[in-house]
Amino acid sequence: MILNETILKLSPTFDAMKIVLICRVSTAKQEYARQVDELTNFAIVNNWQIEKIFAEKISGVKTVVEREALSSLIKYVKENKIDKVLCLELSRLGRSTIETLQTIELLTANNISLYIKSNGIETLNPDGSINLMAKFMITILSEVAAMERNQIRERMKSGYNYYIKGGGKVGRQKGYKKQQQQYLEEYSGVVKLLKQDYPLRKIATLEQVSVNTVAKIKQLMSA
Repeated sequence: MILNETILKLSPTFDAMKIVLICRVSTAKQEYARQVDELTNFAIVNNWQIEKIFAEKISGVKTVVEREALSSLIKYVKENKIDKVLCLELSRLGRSTIETLQTIELLTANNISLYIKSNGIETLNPDGSINLMAKFMITILSEVAAMERNQIRERMKSGYNYYIKGGGKVGRQKGYKKQQQQYLEEYSGVVKLLKQDYPLRKIATLEQVSVNTVAKIKQLMSA
């Protein structure tokens, strides 16, 4: 998602660097507002001019092609003479070591620096040369993050297998579908109005039930 409505133009000065922000969260339930606020304040302090804010809700292990906001950012910075890309953490740029390094290489090839605020790391020096220490640190940070992610997966897999071996049951409980059907039959009026695309609050008023009940029934119908 490109946050056109929240693009911030700082007081124009001849020496203000033109930058873009990249913000990312992994799931739809999470919000990136904190990242936007923190990076915006940081840009203001440094007199950097924010040209555009790119934000998305998607897993960091997805490829650049699968990430609409990141793909748009790459196209934008190449076409608009952007000086710097600012992100809060390296993981916000991506969690795949290969994809992250490829993105950085592409930015570097276009003389665009990546600044990672949490680590104070920048990929290009003030004279435009490659910051070799930053490149080394980014590679290490990416690999450490990948190792941690793999360890978490292994622990989850191990715990799951242990639970199954101990007689644990997974999936829906026996009789779940029957209970579901009975619930829908009990609120048949709500079901009928949902099928007619009535608003949830209107249905709740007409059927004298809570909005949460209507939402639950709608979810069951979708399932």
